[in-house]
Amino acid sequence: MDISSEKVLEVINQLMEENKINENNMNESLLSHNIDSLKFIQMIVLLEESFDIEFPDDSLIMDQYATFGSIVDMVKKIIRENGGKGQLEEQTDNYQYCDDHL
Repeated sequence: MDISSEKVLEVINQLMEENKINENNMNESLLSHNIDSLKFIQMIVLLEESFDIEFPDDSLIMDQYATFGSIVDMVKKIIRENGGKGQLEEQTDNYQYCDDHL
């Protein structure tokens, strides 16, 4: 299965408050869009959950990704290496609350 860049960017854009990323600006730097290390990890987790993939531990360093395009390329590479695994899953907001935290 070959996932499109557009599908990956749709997931990334779920975290973007403004300045949505598209195929025309995906080669802009993460820093130019105020992506800090916390937002980067949130992005990775969302991508992993959305595409049912897992980034290798040695690929979880923000400095390895200069642009959004490099993240898109890594998602595509992981999907290819996993034999097509990576179907975009519907996101649901299933939150469990503990009564003692309410």
